[in-house]
Amino acid sequence: MNTKTRRFWGNLVSYLLLSFWTLIILGILVWVLYSSFKDNVAIYQDPWSLPEKIIWDNYVSAWSTMKMSSYFMNSIIIVFSSIFISLLLSAMITHALTRYEFKGRRALTNLFIFSISVPTQMLLIPLYSQLMNVGLINSRFGLILVYSALWLPFSIFVLMGFFRTVPHEIEESAIMDGCGEFRMFFNIMIPMVQPGLICVAVFNFVAMWNEYMLAMVFASKQNLRTISLGMYALRDSMMYSSNWGGLFAAIIIMLIPSAIIFLTLQKYVIQGLTLGAVKG
Repeated sequence: MNTKTRRFWGNLVSYLLLSFWTLIILGILVWVLYSSFKDNVAIYQDPWSLPEKIIWDNYVSAWSTMKMSSYFMNSIIIVFSSIFISLLLSAMITHALTRYEFKGRRALTNLFIFSISVPTQMLLIPLYSQLMNVGLINSRFGLILVYSALWLPFSIFVLMGFFRTVPHEIEESAIMDGCGEFRMFFNIMIPMVQPGLICVAVFNFVAMWNEYMLAMVFASKQNLRTISLGMYALRDSMMYSSNWGGLFAAIIIMLIPSAIIFLTLQKYVIQGLTLGAVKG
């Protein structure tokens, strides 16, 4: 068997396995979706059948009675604020590390890359101690600072491949035209690395939106719960009140932002990954 034949069969097996896995995931999502329109009686009688009538009250119950509206808004505020801070700082740091020569630049770059491998669990106690000293435990701002800091190394690592591809001649031309550092960064560099910024923003959003451990440690109060904590609380409440239709509706509500963002920005994510792989 020659190399071309082995590659063909290897690709075929890979595609079949990925297609099978995709069908399983889609099947689960479809089942959760149409189960969210059924009441408990219909779910218990035949959990696999399509709903005979659409029950929108499950979504109303999940949004108001189960307090998904509060969890949803907490996650929106915390996640989008964290992404903005993380992107702004990572872009500035990456710009300095890739465009300027200074003593310790390589060591600082390696430090950021190494910090990606540090387990988050090792940082819980020192982070909790620091936030406790400044009174930011159980506050949105405290959790925003934690998310922004912990996702900063990953953002820098991804963006470095994009900043390195920007020709130095562009900066030199801008300086000759009288462009200052601040204006050159925001008006020239940021637009040129836009695919990378969008790519990082999407990955950070998905990770932060579904994050559980940090939110449980640093923002455990009920009025500060993120949507992942809220979903866990809803799961526990099913032990005492069986509203499975409402639980399925809550799952769909949680999935909607991630689905919208990924489907809307999918081409930018693929473009960003491709450009980073080729140019980096």
